[in-house]
Amino acid sequence: MNLPTLPTDNLYKFMALAGIVLMLFSVVYPFQRLQELEIRAIDSRTQLAIVGQRVALLQFQVKAMEKDPAATDEKILALRSKSTDLGIEALRGVGENKKNEALLSQLRLFAGISLFTSLGGLVLAIAGFLLWYLRIQKPSDRQAHSA
Repeated sequence: MNLPTLPTDNLYKFMALAGIVLMLFSVVYPFQRLQELEIRAIDSRTQLAIVGQRVALLQFQVKAMEKDPAATDEKILALRSKSTDLGIEALRGVGENKKNEALLSQLRLFAGISLFTSLGGLVLAIAGFLLWYLRIQKPSDRQAHSA
């Protein structure tokens, strides 16, 4: 499969196409990544809420079992151990959530910067097309009409 090549016969065409590529990349890529990270952050917050509910339920069960005279120390310890494990899982979820939030804020900053890069690509593309038309195409058209 042969990929199309960029025109290298003319600097102005290259400028125009490079500007278009820069503009498209600087708009599409950051916003695609931003969307992926936002979905990941939502999943992380959801998992954290689920773990929080499981911890609350276990704590309730431990308190209820402590009041039950028929409950053995072994059962109470098993529930406390499970509660501790869920607490550790919740802390990991908090860490993951904070990491996602930090990545999101960095990517939002990058997305803002990419808008300026996109504008630079637009200026480069317009300049390339204009210079190509004024310095190459227009004189070529004049020469073709005069012949």
